[in-house]
Amino acid sequence: FGEGKREVFLSGEAYFEVVHDEGHPFVVTTDLGNVRVYGTQFNVRRYVDEEGIRATLVDGSVGFAKNGQKEDEYIKIEPGYQVRYEEGQEVVVQKVKVYNEIAWKNHQFSFERKPLDEIMKDFMRWYDVNITFEDESLHELYFSATLNRYGNIETLLRFFEAGYDIKFEINGKNIKVRRK
Repeated sequence: FGEGKREVFLSGEAYFEVVHDEGHPFVVTTDLGNVRVYGTQFNVRRYVDEEGIRATLVDGSVGFAKNGQKEDEYIKIEPGYQVRYEEGQEVVVQKVKVYNEIAWKNHQFSFERKPLDEIMKDFMRWYDVNITFEDESLHELYFSATLNRYGNIETLLRFFEAGYDIKFEINGKNIKVRRK
């Protein structure tokens, strides 16, 4: 890291466990803002194809500041909370189910009342596939589950087909979602 502060530049998602060191602050820098760490375990999610940034605190203490804000303007959150920010909006702090936010690091997907199109975005990232919807109304189907992340996406897709009126057509890396 060099002299002064410990800084990581992030595009994507990462889970951190950081030891507090007053003389060497740890900062996660993204294009929307920075997460300053005070000794903790936390998750930061900032994908460029998503509207905002999310920082979820597992243990310890972190703060968030939008780009251009000073050190004394960081918003600190407590364990079990998440800070969310979308450019041009207000910063939101809310209580979350931490496991849902960090399940990926344990090779799982975990979601509650999440729309199918958002779930499929995560699947596209993890499995390097392209998923399209034949019927736009399918975007609004909501699901709750904790699923293992298998080496093959087909196993996960069959779970959705088993309980709902949807079908996945797989053609190489292209997958189409349609009604049965």
